[in-house]
Amino acid sequence: SLRAEIAGKVVEVNADEMKNLRLLAQTYTNLPPAAAVAIIKEMEDTMVVKILSLMKPDVVAPIFEQMSRTPAPDGTLARRAAVLSDRLRLVRSLKTATNP
Repeated sequence: SLRAEIAGKVVEVNADEMKNLRLLAQTYTNLPPAAAVAIIKEMEDTMVVKILSLMKPDVVAPIFEQMSRTPAPDGTLARRAAVLSDRLRLVRSLKTATNP
């Protein structure tokens, strides 16, 4: 059951969606962090993780910084940034799945 729980938390990116995700990642890379956060607020975590996993850390960092300052019903989006960060380490693309 633990294996099933972990597998449920692992975000996998399949080959069919990789091209579109790369395009979205490039688009969000070119946005100011505040604009990226405004969009991310409306997206589901799994999609956000997929996109962020394709971005360089120096691009993701300002987005997380902006999230830590963005108001949310429970204070700021800092908690969501922490959850996204944790899920980023569990991302497994098709490439890593086939080349362990």
